[in-house]
Amino acid sequence: MPVNGSLLSMHVSIASPAARIAVLVMLGGCGVDGYGSSGSRLPTTPTSSQAVSVSVVPETSLLAVGDTVRLVASPRDAGGLLLSGRVVTWASDATGVATVAATGVVRGVTPGLVRITATSESRTGSATISIR
Repeated sequence: MPVNGSLLSMHVSIASPAARIAVLVMLGGCGVDGYGSSGSRLPTTPTSSQAVSVSVVPETSLLAVGDTVRLVASPRDAGGLLLSGRVVTWASDATGVATVAATGVVRGVTPGLVRITATSESRTGSATISIR
């Protein structure tokens, strides 16, 4: 347990076939309600971190024409922490092969290979989808 108002943080990754979830667990010390022993407010979350990377899961997928898959984009800061509440835009490099909605749902249109790109704060990540 942290003492003297120090902070302990630990980054835990949980993987599943549909998505990876990053969980940040922060434990404050010597105080209640986020206040340290001196009465000063303990920091619990980054205040203005910028995205330095965007990961997309699943990274690859195989779809039949007409089928869909939901992609999930995760903007992260320089420390690798997940940045929630960030705007993500989606784009398909071949809309004749597959389209992507603002929610990250990809729909196969015709057989082929397509790269779907997620952009957040001018950082990008992508997934490759094969339509059969």
